[in-house]
Amino acid sequence: IPKDKLMTQLKTATDLIDQQYPFLFYFGEGSFQRTLDFARTKLFERKNEYINDFILRRDSENFIKKITSQKTQMNEFLTVLYSWVRDAIILKTGIRREQLIHVDRSEDVSQFSQKYTFNELKDLMDDVLNASQGLLENLNIKIPLLIIKEKIRYG
Repeated sequence: IPKDKLMTQLKTATDLIDQQYPFLFYFGEGSFQRTLDFARTKLFERKNEYINDFILRRDSENFIKKITSQKTQMNEFLTVLYSWVRDAIILKTGIRREQLIHVDRSEDVSQFSQKYTFNELKDLMDDVLNASQGLLENLNIKIPLLIIKEKIRYG
């Protein structure tokens, strides 16, 4: 479904705030039902917890321990992390904030983006993709997550 049509349908079916729609649309990949399911299961709230607990908090050891024990949530988390780095790259290239997936956190993404060069963000994105691939291959991805966290912490 085209984005504008899906947004209209979601607004009539839910009581979400406007800033939630871009994120849910991204995760729903154009499917009304998937997007609606994500809204109903509070994915938007979980993604903000992921951002707070992994990206913005200095110590994420407990979060990493918890998230690596739950494969389904781990995949969801990595997708959120990927979309966060994607937004940082978009801001780095000068595209408007309205194009962000995390438009509700645009100030946080902007501050994050300013800490890194374009190449550092690209490398971080590659690290997230490699962790996702490792998850698909049933590898332990705790170490890749710790490396990503170190790059975020000291970027």
